[in-house]
Amino acid sequence: MNNPIACTLDAGAARAQVAEWRLLMGSALEQSDRVSPTRNELVLKPSFEDLGALANLMQREARCCTFFRFTLEMTATRCLLSVEVPEEASSLLTTFVDDVTGH
Repeated sequence: MNNPIACTLDAGAARAQVAEWRLLMGSALEQSDRVSPTRNELVLKPSFEDLGALANLMQREARCCTFFRFTLEMTATRCLLSVEVPEEASSLLTTFVDDVTGH
């Protein structure tokens, strides 16, 4: 990933987007696991159905913070959202996950 480690949103828009994440994850998140310094996996509840809203939010986040990489993996029994960043942005991954999960 050779994208700048920066967000293009102003402070108000960034707060609003974090609030969207928090609202969505509040109903979706089953578990959060830091699997490496640069990757976090968010396991979504089997009952979560608003994948369209999630995909839209992932895309908007990837546009304003181009160093983030989001992957959504679905099987018959599990939905997994992986968030990855370059090594130099590992502290931002921690902040992002804490912000969107409310920790």
